[in-house]
Amino acid sequence: SSCTGAIEAGSDARAYAMLLNSICRSGDNIAGVVVSYLLPQIGAKMVGMGTSGAESDNTVNEHEQRVFMAAVAVVGGMFSALEMRRNSGQEGKEDTPRAVAAAVIIRPQTIQAIIDALMAVVESSTAHAMEDTLPLIGEVLSTYLAIRDTLPGSDLVAPSNQLLSALVKRACATHTSAEAASVTLKAIGNVGRVATNLVVSATVSNHSLLFELAASPRLPSFFVDIHRAIGDKASVRSACFDALLFKGEPTPLVATAITIFGVKSPTLDAYLHAVALFAGSEASALPSSPAIKATIEHILTLGIPEQSGAGADLLCELLARCPEAQQPLLADQDPASSGRVVSWLCAVSSAKGDNDNSTSAGGLPAYYRPQWIAICYEQITKAHDPASQTRSLALRAIATIAFKVSEVSASTFEDALGTGAAAMSDGDKASIRAAVSKGLLAKGAEPLTTLRPLLDAVDQFGSSPVSLDAKPAEATSSSMSLLVSAYEQLLSPPYPSTATKWLQVAYSALCDALLTSASPLSLVCLAAVIAKAPLKVVSPTIGEVIGKLVAILEAGNALTTSIPPKNTVQGPTATTAISSPSVAAMLVIARILDRSDGMPLDAVQKASSTLLTYTVAAKSLYGLAYTKTGARVTPMVPMTVRDLLVSSLLATQAVVSASAPAAGA
Repeated sequence: SSCTGAIEAGSDARAYAMLLNSICRSGDNIAGVVVSYLLPQIGAKMVGMGTSGAESDNTVNEHEQRVFMAAVAVVGGMFSALEMRRNSGQEGKEDTPRAVAAAVIIRPQTIQAIIDALMAVVESSTAHAMEDTLPLIGEVLSTYLAIRDTLPGSDLVAPSNQLLSALVKRACATHTSAEAASVTLKAIGNVGRVATNLVVSATVSNHSLLFELAASPRLPSFFVDIHRAIGDKASVRSACFDALLFKGEPTPLVATAITIFGVKSPTLDAYLHAVALFAGSEASALPSSPAIKATIEHILTLGIPEQSGAGADLLCELLARCPEAQQPLLADQDPASSGRVVSWLCAVSSAKGDNDNSTSAGGLPAYYRPQWIAICYEQITKAHDPASQTRSLALRAIATIAFKVSEVSASTFEDALGTGAAAMSDGDKASIRAAVSKGLLAKGAEPLTTLRPLLDAVDQFGSSPVSLDAKPAEATSSSMSLLVSAYEQLLSPPYPSTATKWLQVAYSALCDALLTSASPLSLVCLAAVIAKAPLKVVSPTIGEVIGKLVAILEAGNALTTSIPPKNTVQGPTATTAISSPSVAAMLVIARILDRSDGMPLDAVQKASSTLLTYTVAAKSLYGLAYTKTGARVTPMVPMTVRDLLVSSLLATQAVVSASAPAAGA
């Protein structure tokens, strides 16, 4: 009685819900009495909710909203109590679904009334009307579906089906807040754990519903939620592939999204992300799945990889899982004229080779032709943006060819550079040489010989200052910055080989050569290598690297400015370039500290004390990275420098000023 009174008053009834839940745990008969007595009363109170007055004045009676919240909380509490009774086996054999069902005496109309009330609220078109209850409704429905065999009227599948569809529709509506929508879609995914077939038929297999919602940018996230909750089930994956790619009314969702949003849209990217998730699960469960091959053919037919970055990423992932689908692309004599250059590059990057221990014939070497290198070079020179995906795919393809085709060598690529290099910048050549080196080093080539063209490119700049362009757009035209980018690529993923022993050998050779040269550019390139190479490669020798950097700082007399040294440290006015080895060495120290999480503790301590000892170099680096107000100027200098300098360097400054005014000043 107190509980029904609280609901009528619109009070918070969660405490009653918890109390009744506890009482119901005592046994089937008690649970039966409580549920049989309360549910019909609550069902009667909920009739007509969500509709009265809502349509006319676009507001919902606040009292009615509180009554509804209280009622749903109590219904949820009783349903979950029945679920516990049903699942518990602690009190003997009577704890079965039949025993609980026998104790519950309510008419199917009561359950129908409750579901109708939930439905009315979900379908209310009023902006924000009761939307806080949407996730709660999802949870109540989930619990009901878990226990429906213990309740009379367990054949009420149709109303549950309609309620699920209505919840998805409401979550995708523009007038529902993004937060409520997100939580609701997750809740519906979770309903699938107890009623997979019902959720699939009500949502992802309900193609007329999906077509109705196709213009909603929220719909892709629902597929991600479905994958998270029940993507391990083959029937679910099949239904989602159909909805996204193969079937639909009148077209599947991916094709519809291209029509509505365009190929270069976050919504299409989100759909492709969902496809990638289902494809990954499908390939894990069934390595030679026909669905993967059909997916590849479908996205190629739609031309998605040529126009969408997410589409090209997806194709690379799918081709790596389905080698037989690579062959038609690799056999293409002229990918440029067939309009499939990006797809072809994806196939080359993903293909098997001589040294993959692959038993399948017809890998990369079987299709390789010398013209391939020229096609890759052409894509690199055509891509004006160094970060363009076509460019990075072409570089990846070059590394794969260098690694997987036994007949090519460094001279094959250098000769091709000589013939087609008219339109190619020094930076482009450096990027290509880095990709070639990556492939050849993975194949086991001698490191210094292989890296020589890249090391020579650094030496050509001598002791020139290294520009730290504040605007990335300006940096794109600088061959020096592209050379630094080439060193970043050298030891960073993706790798042409799954074996990674070559990385350690190449890293050691690079460190020795760049530290021996010790020019500003060679040290900035070393910072780039350390920033991107795997920690397991960088960590073992990091102590020796720091020792050599300290020697460079010592030689530059970066400790004080009282004696004019040969390797001078720049003053506080320099703002755009690293012009001395000392400051470049400090940049390497900063990069090491930026990755300190996985480094040996003694190396991190050594790097920190170096930063705080050679204060002039550290302050010069800070001056390059930040304006006087603390605004960041360049991303090339890591954030760590600021944190360490602001806290520790200021304290050091105070000590220096007190003890040695001249030097401190």
